[in-house]
Amino acid sequence: MKKFGFLYVLVAAVLMSGTNAAFAGGLSVKIDSFTLIDQNLRLGELCGTVAVTPQERTKIGDYIAVTVTADPKTGNPGLYNTLASQQGTFCTIILTYTGTATATAWIPSSSLTATSDVAQIGKRR
Repeated sequence: MKKFGFLYVLVAAVLMSGTNAAFAGGLSVKIDSFTLIDQNLRLGELCGTVAVTPQERTKIGDYIAVTVTADPKTGNPGLYNTLASQQGTFCTIILTYTGTATATAWIPSSSLTATSDVAQIGKRR
């Protein structure tokens, strides 16, 4: 029976490694759109959604903060802070040189954080 217990743990670990860890702890963030506004100025509009489980919703204060990281895989990423609405949506304008960004949602009154996958300009999710 011990052999099977190890097997179950191994299978669970493999399955969990393929899931989006952004929903761990009851919080997830997803970038819904990332579009170029001005080619010359390299401005992009990034919009997304933050989802919170009902259990965690009761623990949240008044807001969910979102930090958008422009050009995350470069030596000089840009950080932009915004707030998610009561419905969990957010939008912000960022300056980007590589056309990539991530979003991290966090709740100031708790230790919950979640980070999105890297988004590419012009690709809707």
